[in-house]
Amino acid sequence: MTDVNKRFAPIGGLRAYNFNPLTGEMVHGPTGAIFKLTAAGLSLMNRAMIPEEHAELLTAGAVETARREAERDPFISYTWVDRYGRGFVARK
Repeated sequence: MTDVNKRFAPIGGLRAYNFNPLTGEMVHGPTGAIFKLTAAGLSLMNRAMIPEEHAELLTAGAVETARREAERDPFISYTWVDRYGRGFVARK
């Protein structure tokens, strides 16, 4: 297990984050934490619902997830599935 995986294991790891690059929203499935990524930065939208002891680690995980998303192939910025299950690729 890598250091990153060990660090985020208590909150379900980085795989628990679902990032929608169309809206800049990110959800952490196990806790329901919702983040919004804007030009101004990343913000936790429902802080009152998240236990204070998890807020810092959840935010760090969201930052790492956003960083990894930004490092993806620059020509294929994301793959998404519409409500009918049809996949498409958005290009930068």
